[in-house]
Amino acid sequence: MKTGVKQSGEAEAVINAHVESVTAKRLNPWLLESNMAGIVRFARLGLPGRKHEMFTYVDLAELSLPEFDFTPEIPGRVDAGALEGHLFTPCRASRIVIVDGIYNAELTDMSTVEGSVRIYGAAGNAGLTSGVCRTLENENDPFASLNGAYFRDLTVIEVAPGETPAAPIEIIYLNTGGQPGRPAYFPRILVKVGAMAHAGIVFKRVSGPGEHFMSAFEEITVAEGGSLKYASVQTGAADSWNFTKTLVTLGMNSFVSTVSAICGARLARNHFEAHLTAPGGRIELNGAAVVNGFEQAHTYVRVVHEAPDCSSAQRFKNIAGGHAAASVDTTVTVREGAHGSTSTQVVNNMVMSNTAVAAVKPNLMIFNDDVKCSHGATVGRFGDEQVLYLRSRGIPVKEALRALTSGFIGEIVNSMIPAQAASAARAGLMANLEG
Repeated sequence: MKTGVKQSGEAEAVINAHVESVTAKRLNPWLLESNMAGIVRFARLGLPGRKHEMFTYVDLAELSLPEFDFTPEIPGRVDAGALEGHLFTPCRASRIVIVDGIYNAELTDMSTVEGSVRIYGAAGNAGLTSGVCRTLENENDPFASLNGAYFRDLTVIEVAPGETPAAPIEIIYLNTGGQPGRPAYFPRILVKVGAMAHAGIVFKRVSGPGEHFMSAFEEITVAEGGSLKYASVQTGAADSWNFTKTLVTLGMNSFVSTVSAICGARLARNHFEAHLTAPGGRIELNGAAVVNGFEQAHTYVRVVHEAPDCSSAQRFKNIAGGHAAASVDTTVTVREGAHGSTSTQVVNNMVMSNTAVAAVKPNLMIFNDDVKCSHGATVGRFGDEQVLYLRSRGIPVKEALRALTSGFIGEIVNSMIPAQAASAARAGLMANLEG
């Protein structure tokens, strides 16, 4: 792997800030062992530059991490009124609220799914923190290791075996940006779906005003015969830097589907890593992003088929206008013993200006002859014929382009659950395109 470590002085400043945080006891004592494992891993990985193979298309030149406060003293104050406009109706009583990276019990309401879903933290749970340490020892993403170094809360969502919660669970990340200076937030969530359990989770990621940084980590495990439908709607402030890693482990005959929408931010990067560890595992990864101005949206995917008769399918669509940049970098690896594997990768990008950039890099690494794997990618513009067709039916040019772009991204986000999340994603994506 190319390391491409960027500006070692910045990495050293981040490490020194961690030492100061430990000395001042600003980190959670229950998580200190995990935080130490995170900073050790970060010290080994360093900050990435453009030559780092995981960040080939990501421009981090304007991100200066030492300028951010990694341990803001108090989460921004939020009352229930702040949730309006972000709560999906079916999830009003199946919601978890994370404010500035910290679980907020007062705003959380899980009454609809009580009995089938359990929520708990790391306090007094040595086995849980040991598991986090093991994950961090093998972490390959510098920003995910940074989450391990500085996260101050861990929220575990456990769906009991055989249960199907009565409603999807909405997880709201509220990054208030309300602290002085430039705050940094590090939410960390562990989702456990038990054997033969079936659940839906939708993330709503909301960024407040002012420049701030977020590195989120979400670990998902689905046991034998279980399934999870995952949706994510990210609406970022113009000055927000958003990094999210989602690590998925699938058991025998389990299924995970994800749909993500990036509706704008100074920089948003989603990293999906999935391991199909037992026969019959299936995963579908879908995403749409719309960026404009000087925004960036990047998706980095690594799927590993480790067992026989597993399948993976990916479909991503990006639209870039202005001077914006979007990319999808995806690799599927099929191990030697993973016979009967099937995999598809489809990426379609649209550029709306001569200065926008859309990049794609699908890749297959196959160590087995008994597979069916394919990939395809396109980068282009909406054709004149499509626009003329709509204009011939009395539709003005602007509305014609809106209809085409709405249809283009709708193929991805329309499958979100609940339906209200799909509507929010479409509205956010279109608003960013026109903004």
